[in-house]
Parts: sequence; structure tokens; C-alpha cells
Amino acid sequence: IEHIPTAFAKEMSDYVKLYDGISVREESALTVLRELGYRNAVHVVDPSLMLSADEWIKLLNLKGSKKLYVFVYQLNANKDMLNFAVRIAKDNKLELVILSAVKLKNIGVKHTIVKNCKPEHFLELIKNAKYVVTDSFHGTAFSFNFNKNIYVFNPPKYSTRLISILKLFGAEFRLIKNAYWKEIQPIDFDKVNSVLTCEQKKAKKFLSYYLN
Repeated sequence: IEHIPTAFAKEMSDYVKLYDGISVREESALTVLRELGYRNAVHVVDPSLMLSADEWIKLLNLKGSKKLYVFVYQLNANKDMLNFAVRIAKDNKLELVILSAVKLKNIGVKHTIVKNCKPEHFLELIKNAKYVVTDSFHGTAFSFNFNKNIYVFNPPKYSTRLISILKLFGAEFRLIKNAYWKEIQPIDFDKVNSVLTCEQKKAKKFLSYYLN
């Protein structure tokens, strides 16, 4: 959320001041904390981004795949999101692989529905995808970490963290407005990887300072 409701502000202000250090994963949260009177918070990357792609691959023994597909990770009902993914799949002659919290009907293209997905399988689905279409923060975070061509749809609530991570990597243009959006600019993954390396150092420095 972008602002603390007035009814809770005093109590929350008292609580946050008990902390020696606070880190947040979206820029807007810094403003929220300043409104509560806490001015020493630090914006760092989400913990899932503190490991490199290679570290995740080694840690979970992630497998490769020869199958080419568009991975759809959908948490909220949005017809435009599915229609967009279908168009990407058709334009590139790819199958859809879908992990969704929403029951989808009449998909209209060859597809596989994934159920009971374990964490390592989830990361493999992103790692091996040709494209990723998602409205999820972690779907977005891991896609950048694995250098995937990602298209992001804003969820109806709690979208600030998605906007923040897109802004961090200079990729706000990957926020899709509708099913008919056309790609006009590729993601600069050299920039993404450079930013991520710097942000990982910053996050580790924060943890090291306060843990010591």
C-alpha cells in the first residue's frame, strides 16, 4: 500500500521506531516509513534476487529443456493477459505452459496446465521459457534474474512492487496495457545484470552491517 490509514499510523509509528534497521523492497515503502517518522530505511532487492541465476540453478539442481514455450504465471483474472499470451504463442509458433490461480477456458492454442508446482519446478518453468507473461512480482523478479523476455500485467491490488522492480531495471516499457500491445523495445539485459549485481552488493552490505 502507498499510505498507512490514519487510524493505524500512531501505533505503527511507535512500532517501527523500535527497529535499528529496516529494509524494504519497493521505493514507495520508503515514503510510507518517512510518513511514520522513520527515516533510515533502505531500499534493497527482494531476497529472491540476492542469489544469481547460476546460484539458483546449482542450489536447486535446475534442469534444462528443449521444449520452446511461453510461460504464463497468472494470479488474477485478466482476459487481456491470456489473450496477449495466446498472441505471443501464435506469432512465434510456440506452446503455452500455464500456471494459474484462475480457472481458464477456451484458451485457443496448444497448451499445458501445470498443477501442484514445487518451487524448483516453478523456477525451471521460468528458466526454460522463451517468453514469460505474468502479473506476479516473483514471476517478474526471477524472469529478470534468468534474463527472460518478460511481459508484465499489473494486478488490481499491490502493484507498487511491480512498478518498482520494472523501474529499477529500466524496463517500465514491459508493463502491458492490453492484449494488442506490440513490442517496440528489447530489454537491455546487460543493464539488468549490471544493476542486479550492484543491488545484490547493496543488500548484502545492509545485512552485514546490522547483523554485526
